[in-house]
Amino acid sequence: MDSLNAIAATPAVNAAATAAAANAAAAAAAAAAANAVSAAAAANSVALAAAAAAAAPNANAASIDDDDDDDDDDDDDDDDDDIPFLPPSPQFDSFKEVDAFLRDFHIKNGVALVKASSSYKHYGLSHEVF
Repeated sequence: MDSLNAIAATPAVNAAATAAAANAAAAAAAAAAANAVSAAAAANSVALAAAAAAAAPNANAASIDDDDDDDDDDDDDDDDDDIPFLPPSPQFDSFKEVDAFLRDFHIKNGVALVKASSSYKHYGLSHEVF
């Protein structure tokens, strides 16, 4: 009976071995394709670098304009333009006048004044917004 089981198991073992070999062949083909893509990308990078060097033979790092400076006045897309500067302030006689002036300025410009407060922590808040 054991010989019958061995004979019956042989086709299953052969099928498993064949499937494993097919998987290994597919993995090898995928690796070869990936290597080919990597080689093509590397060749493309070298070609682009050569074309850039040929297009600007006298260019170096110091002569390349990175467009981070303010060399053109008509294009002001700076991120710091979102919050306006405070206008020139008058002389104040009390802290209440300063507070009223700042509240009015911040309300007109859409900015909230936030005061840190430890008394709001037991409500799950760490700041009072007023």
